Amino acid sequence: MEIFGFALYRIKSARHFAKSGDAARDRGDWPTAIRRYRSSLALDDSRADLWVQLGHALKETGDWVGAEAAYVAASEQTPDIADPHLQLGHLLKQTERWTEAANAFGRAVRVAPTLTDAVAELRTLAQRGIRPDSGIAGITPPAQRSRLPNPPPTAEATRLQLGRRRPSRIARRRRLRLPAAVRKDAIAVRTRATAGGSGVPDATAGSQRYFTLGQDLGIAQIQDGHYLYVDPMDEAVGAHLIARGYWENWIHKVVCALVRPGDRIIEVGANFGYYTVAMARLAGPEGLILAFEANPGLAELVRRSVNFNGYRATVEVVAMAASDRAGTLSFATSRRNAGGGTISTTPGALGPDSVLVTVETVTLDSVAPDDVRVIRMDAEGSEPLILRGAARLLQSPDIVVCMEWDVVQMSARADVPELVEWLSSLGFRYWRIQHDSTLLSIAAGDMPALPACDVVMARAAPAGLVVAQA
Repeated sequence: MEIFGFALYRIKSARHFAKSGDAARDRGDWPTAIRRYRSSLALDDSRADLWVQLGHALKETGDWVGAEAAYVAASEQTPDIADPHLQLGHLLKQTERWTEAANAFGRAVRVAPTLTDAVAELRTLAQRGIRPDSGIAGITPPAQRSRLPNPPPTAEATRLQLGRRRPSRIARRRRLRLPAAVRKDAIAVRTRATAGGSGVPDATAGSQRYFTLGQDLGIAQIQDGHYLYVDPMDEAVGAHLIARGYWENWIHKVVCALVRPGDRIIEVGANFGYYTVAMARLAGPEGLILAFEANPGLAELVRRSVNFNGYRATVEVVAMAASDRAGTLSFATSRRNAGGGTISTTPGALGPDSVLVTVETVTLDSVAPDDVRVIRMDAEGSEPLILRGAARLLQSPDIVVCMEWDVVQMSARADVPELVEWLSSLGFRYWRIQHDSTLLSIAAGDMPALPACDVVMARAAPAGLVVAQA
């Protein structure tokens, strides 16, 4: 039973956090604003205006996935208010999900027919041949967009949350690992497969994008038309591919712009193969991709996806770790955090389901052809070791490196300022990938303090991409 006085105290505290969040927003302190808004919503998640403000703050810090989830939460709280739909539409438009953006703007206009901003956006999209789906029912967002953010409770919010008798509707939905629509489709396919005894997805599934192939395996269709084998237990890349059909679309666009027909490419950290198949399509039958994945389970899924999509002749999956020397190392893997695999000797390094495996290591110089033009890496801090093992390849004047840049993670493997000095001595320049897929030039001296992001390194500005100066 909830004591009235306690409930009133919690509401007052929620308002206090909201007010301090507004103050942080007004002075441009976005991280503080995010923390305060989340603390308020942890106590009272019924305020759509705070979900919108949280979305704005997350967008300002570059967390567009979180911002989208916050706008969806606002839309679900107040489906008869136009602003959350409008804000969601703007975000979807910026991420080039045109039809979804048109649907959001359409819901905003349905609520407020005279909302000039939404009307203008619909008119602009219509000129490009993009219109809202004719089957939009009501004014609520589609169910598959309902991956709501989970505001991590601060100490003070947790203290005040005691005594809540029953979670709210949104709080209950947060517990789901996958959106309701995806879970419903997966259950439907499982039911049909069981009834038929074949385990093969029903070909009449229509627009369904995810098919369960068993408790530990599924296949997801992604937005560019490829199909990827995925582990439904993964809560990061796998969950996004199942629920949304994309991952890091702003980086994906840059990676695709870097690839030319016939390219020799190295990928380190293939994960589920999302970038692998995209690069294989662009490199074409004359191209070659060496896709390294140290997690043996993921490597097998990538190999199956490569074969399924018809790229067996272009892609070679290497189930080894790239490093600065040949040998073996202890590698931590996790199904819940498949992409977090990292060098480690600590049991439980990636959580309760973490498993240590021994993997072989190899240098890129020892296995790659001389004419590699593109290297794409996401190796959880091992990038300095991989680059040191590719000293010969990096001598190529036309080579382009696209990699995750996380100084905190890399510092555990190498001296980052020393790494930058070495790369600069080879003639490399640096660009940060922005969330609109443009490149921002970064001075070498600023690289050791650069916040976590993805960067492009080359000796000249990459062609086909918009480059800005800092």
